[in-house]
Amino acid sequence: MALIQDFVVKNTGLTVPNAYHIVTKVDVEKRVADVPDPVDTGRQDGLTNGGEQRAENEREWKKGYVAKVTITVYVSKEARENGSEPLGMIGSAPTDAPMDSDFGQLWKGYEPVFMLDTSEGALPELTQAYNFLKTTPYFAGAVED
Repeated sequence: MALIQDFVVKNTGLTVPNAYHIVTKVDVEKRVADVPDPVDTGRQDGLTNGGEQRAENEREWKKGYVAKVTITVYVSKEARENGSEPLGMIGSAPTDAPMDSDFGQLWKGYEPVFMLDTSEGALPELTQAYNFLKTTPYFAGAVED
């Protein structure tokens, strides 16, 4: 499986149309407890931002299985199959994307990280990763292959 989406090559002004994006790694970490909000002594409730960030960013604090996705980008499916070098990589940490890719520009501050469903009958990790990626702004218009 892959997602077909234009790719901007860092510091070149070059856009590669219909680049071939494949998930090459899904790192899973078990978070055994919710991460507490930092204490804010300047607020009466003692919570930073009143705890508002919890609702929309559960992958940053919620206990469970946190999956971090690394994506490798090729010019095309044929280029990948023929052993060509990738255009770049997208990951949640600099060590996930050792190539000179521009993570921040591509994802506008959003990391490819999601809460993995490990319940009985859950979809495989790779399928969950692709399903998650399709919900992100970067892959909004992507086509599955």
